[in-house]
Amino acid sequence: MSNVLLQQEIIERQSAETALRQSENLYRQLVESQTDIIIRIDLQGQITFANVAACQTFGWKQDEFRGQSFLQFLHPDDLPQVMESITALGSSYYTLTSCERCALTANGLRYFQWNAIAIQNDKGEVVEIQQVGRDITEQQAALHDRQLAEAALRQSEEKFRTFSENTHATIWIGSADSFYPLYISPAYEKIWGRSSQGLFEQPTSWVDTVHPDDRDRWGHYTTASSVNESVSKCPRCFTRWWQYQYFCGK
Repeated sequence: MSNVLLQQEIIERQSAETALRQSENLYRQLVESQTDIIIRIDLQGQITFANVAACQTFGWKQDEFRGQSFLQFLHPDDLPQVMESITALGSSYYTLTSCERCALTANGLRYFQWNAIAIQNDKGEVVEIQQVGRDITEQQAALHDRQLAEAALRQSEEKFRTFSENTHATIWIGSADSFYPLYISPAYEKIWGRSSQGLFEQPTSWVDTVHPDDRDRWGHYTTASSVNESVSKCPRCFTRWWQYQYFCGK
């Protein structure tokens, strides 16, 4: 009877070991097929595992990674926060996501988004930290370019607004297809004695201020300006002469 129990125990142990090897092989195949960096470190920051993508990124072999400090691949400015993250992960089980981590790779300084998770042993103790890193350098560059463009646009708009709100000339911006006013400078109300809001509500009301003899020619001027032809004319108004200059913006 004891031999039967022993034999059954051996079979169960062998089955468990086979299942464990299969699980480990499946995990390794999954990890090695990833294009993202996967690195595991102990609580002292020493590397215990690095996948193929990590080797290609940093220019090291897998056996060269083991025992090396993960911190040597990071930018010095990031080290304090990384150490704080390792300490936090070592004391609890949760996922930590951090962006814009600089890493010193074989291709120079790159930006990575890291997802880190604590690995526990069978006693529930945190023994390792697994980090998955995705190269976001191009995305960061595009974001930086967009931020610069937005800053330049804001600066340009501020320059235009400062000029338009302090000039004695009326500046009127309208849509190319309908001549509907999009912007009217404050000088309009001072010069014409009419509200800008009234012009927005009735876009063609300004024609009433043009002398009747000049109104027929005004349609030609506005049409010419819509095809990117500069127009500078002096139509008569009921109170005085004015010079108008139109141009088409793209």
